[in-house]
Amino acid sequence: MEKPVKKYVYKGGDASFLGVGVPYVHVYTTYTEEELRTKLSWATLSPWIHSEEDSIDKVDKELFEMHLKFYAILILRLCNVEILPYNVAAIVNKLIEDLRTINMLSDERLLFDVLQLAEKLKEYSLELEKCKKELERRVKNEKLKGYSEVVELVNKSLIKVNRSLSHILKTVAGKYEQDPYDYTFVKKPIPRLYIPIKKLNELQKGSHEYLLWYTKLLREKNVVIDHIQNTIDYLKITLTRIKEIINLQ
Repeated sequence: MEKPVKKYVYKGGDASFLGVGVPYVHVYTTYTEEELRTKLSWATLSPWIHSEEDSIDKVDKELFEMHLKFYAILILRLCNVEILPYNVAAIVNKLIEDLRTINMLSDERLLFDVLQLAEKLKEYSLELEKCKKELERRVKNEKLKGYSEVVELVNKSLIKVNRSLSHILKTVAGKYEQDPYDYTFVKKPIPRLYIPIKKLNELQKGSHEYLLWYTKLLREKNVVIDHIQNTIDYLKITLTRIKEIINLQ
């Protein structure tokens, strides 16, 4: 068994609910590069997919069993856990990483203000992770007054961060529309910002088309800033109450 390779998913095809903040894990096995090159003409999803030849005899039963066990264990754990296993700090780190990547594409560093706000969100996300770990530690060792309330607040906060940022990170169409299947730009870092900045780099500064794309960038920046700021405002309020309950300064 090869060591698994972890990649961030993007919104396209079967990722219909990613835009509204419903996370998912997509696990699949694939061919080796040698097989793709010499036998399959780079048909990564198999040459018979979605054809009359796509029948039950193509299923590798051992691999299929492995996948079923993975999802069964995942569902079982999610159904029995009290505190959601989200790592919001990792999501915010990905946001910052992508913002830095796109910002370097522009000589004018047009995303500096968005980066500053994202760094502020990182502080709150780390506070939330700290509270989550403290809550997990405390409930193992002592009876915590207000336990039900604080668990609900922590879970809602974890969901809030995920839902606020997921469609920013990997969509072009936005929260309620569907990106085309295998659309190239949804694989880019924060595509709603990547696209206008890439266009600006190709145009003469000050031209009519340049100004149109600059306006587009400002609008997309406002979308990103709005979601980041709303997440910060939510965490400010909820973290105060969470800390009160678990006595964390």
